Amino acid sequence: MISTRKQMIFSFVLLLLAILYNSIKQKNLIYGIKTFAFRAVVIFGSNLLLDVGYNYLVRGEASTHTSDIRFVSTLAFYAANREDGEKIDDSQIRELFYQIYDACDEKGYLKHSAGEGWSAREAHFSDYYDCIQIDTMWPAVNRFVTENYDCKDTQISEYADEVMKTISKAVIPGNMISVIQVFMDNFRAGLVGTVAQRNPLLDWYAVLIYLLYMGLLFLCMKKKCRQEILVFAGMTIASIMLNVGLVSLVIFCQIRYTIYNMALFYISMLLMIDALFFRKENSNETIFRNS
Repeated sequence: MISTRKQMIFSFVLLLLAILYNSIKQKNLIYGIKTFAFRAVVIFGSNLLLDVGYNYLVRGEASTHTSDIRFVSTLAFYAANREDGEKIDDSQIRELFYQIYDACDEKGYLKHSAGEGWSAREAHFSDYYDCIQIDTMWPAVNRFVTENYDCKDTQISEYADEVMKTISKAVIPGNMISVIQVFMDNFRAGLVGTVAQRNPLLDWYAVLIYLLYMGLLFLCMKKKCRQEILVFAGMTIASIMLNVGLVSLVIFCQIRYTIYNMALFYISMLLMIDALFFRKENSNETIFRNS
């Protein structure tokens, strides 16, 4: 899952929570930590082996997955100001930054060209994200690497990653407030997109349905409903927050990135409603569960 789509690392965090929950429940925390450490090595080792093996078989060179830094660099350009180029020490990379920035700024791709309000800002970021990354930044960086570095075709992406990393490290720290604002706009949009289609009316519906969900979860905990329901509902809301949070850090929250949890969200809510208002446990059910 992680190799297919990097945001799926949130499933690894859920695995950690599940193992810790189970080990605490069984009063054997040390065993749980050892189990998690072993599985972490196996999961990330397998992921690394898959990436390296794929590149060796397809490209003839054993290398890890590249180009992931482009997501962060896109955000760096979106939130940047032109004077941030002065923070880049390498003169050639500084000129590359100006070239990309000016091209994006001229076409209104950057954050200071967005409208007012979080919906307008989020819509602007999602509309121009690919324009910054795919149409402007990526071709310019690859062309820069080809012209300035002596490297094989299979190494272009690796050198491009280093160039984009240099730009991101220089630009992002001074624009953290803007970056956080972009993150929060994306996060709110992602939460809505997990439970409903995006439009002004359903934005408010999403607020109400999340409040209802959390209220039901609180009541289930208070009334000590079936443990399976509590764990399922708790893990579902945790997975929503983790998934939306990870996506919002590096890209805009398209429905195809957030819809994973829609069915689980409504199933969890129906299970809690059933447990609270309709399920009447009788003695036979209690005996069966205890046995």
